[in-house]
Amino acid sequence: MTALVILKGSTLFTITRLVQRALGLISLVVLARILAPEDFGLVALASIFLVLSTDLSSLGSEPYLLQKTSVEDVDLHTAWSVSILAKFSLFALLVIASPALASILNESRLALIIPIASSGLLIRAFANPAVVLLKRKFLYKKIFVMGVLTKFISVTVVIVLAVNTRSFWALIVGDLVGAVVSTILSYVFVSARIGLSLKNWASQWGYVRWVLPQTLLGSLRGQLDKFLLGRVLPAEMLGGYHVSRSLIDVPAVNLLGPLSEPLLASFAQVRDSGDWMRRQFRVAFLGLYSLVFPLIAIFNIFSDEIVQVVFGAKWAAFAPITAALSWSFVVWAGGNVLTKYCLATSRTRFLFFYTCLMLTTMTIVLLSVGAGDLVGLVYARVVSDLIVFSGVFTYVSMKDRVNMPRLLALLCIPLASTILSTGFMMSFDSVGAPTSVVSLIVRVSLLCGVYVLCLIAIFQVLKKYVPECEFYVKLAQSVVSGCAAAVKEKF
Repeated sequence: MTALVILKGSTLFTITRLVQRALGLISLVVLARILAPEDFGLVALASIFLVLSTDLSSLGSEPYLLQKTSVEDVDLHTAWSVSILAKFSLFALLVIASPALASILNESRLALIIPIASSGLLIRAFANPAVVLLKRKFLYKKIFVMGVLTKFISVTVVIVLAVNTRSFWALIVGDLVGAVVSTILSYVFVSARIGLSLKNWASQWGYVRWVLPQTLLGSLRGQLDKFLLGRVLPAEMLGGYHVSRSLIDVPAVNLLGPLSEPLLASFAQVRDSGDWMRRQFRVAFLGLYSLVFPLIAIFNIFSDEIVQVVFGAKWAAFAPITAALSWSFVVWAGGNVLTKYCLATSRTRFLFFYTCLMLTTMTIVLLSVGAGDLVGLVYARVVSDLIVFSGVFTYVSMKDRVNMPRLLALLCIPLASTILSTGFMMSFDSVGAPTSVVSLIVRVSLLCGVYVLCLIAIFQVLKKYVPECEFYVKLAQSVVSGCAAAVKEKF
């Protein structure tokens, strides 16, 4: 599997997520102007248990199937059967526990919201597990169509309901509709005979017994802040925090995430070739951080404008929280690549202890920093996560001879480009500018344009000496040539 094929699959998957997130952002923008921050706080509380249940019920089936040398029918049957058992069990548990959860969080409405929202587990339980075969073969065109259709229908339902009911129930119903559509499409686009069987459960359990706790702990780490804050903050403040996180998720989950999505399959393809695997590791890091650094700059320079343009003036007070959350991109991107690398090399136990360490440090930070200082809490969490990640990453790099100094030197390329473009933008923007959609687009585009020019210039200078830079230069030339050929053929 060549790096170019991997990157093409990654790019198409990224486009899929970008379209999905664009539709989701449209929904969020509409809802932010209709609903109050308190409504978003209520949905955030309900989502804590839904996200945990969804992640836990997956039982590591997808990474298990992705890392296998070959996938047989019995593997798919086992994954489907386990999914049904897990999701039905968790649904029953949530229904029984919903009154107690509502009492713990001092929100009586959760007693009804949680059972209704969690019924999506029952629907998703029957999704076709053979969809993972598309990812193994890098056939992301079908995944693109499935994802976009599901999101479009779901968002349409959400917006129509929100406009007519002006209620947070629009979000919950839209999610259930999305579950139905995605489950149906999984069978329309992937032909496979699926049946009930637990024959290969022992084999799958041998792989996921460490992946599953790691997945649960990782999910818990992503929801623990909302749980702890939800017990001490008013719903309005929690809603503002939740919306800020949703905005940050736009590039994190749907840009950086999809770009790293094919890495597990690609690392598995070359795990027996140490040099190639280490090179792909460095190429992935350079590519991801070439996006991370300018994203952080954008959210810190334009946080006030972004929040007001996207959500409206009533959300302006939460702009500092958005800027602080953007620094989590540093750990998020690196941790994602490191996780995929460790999964491909069967280090599931190591990932479990890594996630435990991250969860422990985050819990200490959340309990130590006053909840009234949300911005300080976010920065404290980012710093603690960065310290843990740096230590773990250094350990893996030394053990696998990834060449840490070389990797850090590579990261200096996008960092230097970001500093140069940010400096230019700050001097150019010193006189200030009015907050408007056009103004924001022009200024962000200017920063991005200068950044890309700086990055291209550095890559061109270093391509003869740095193979990772040469890879991206050739890739860019290939894309430009392909586009030119397509245009020439069409006209």
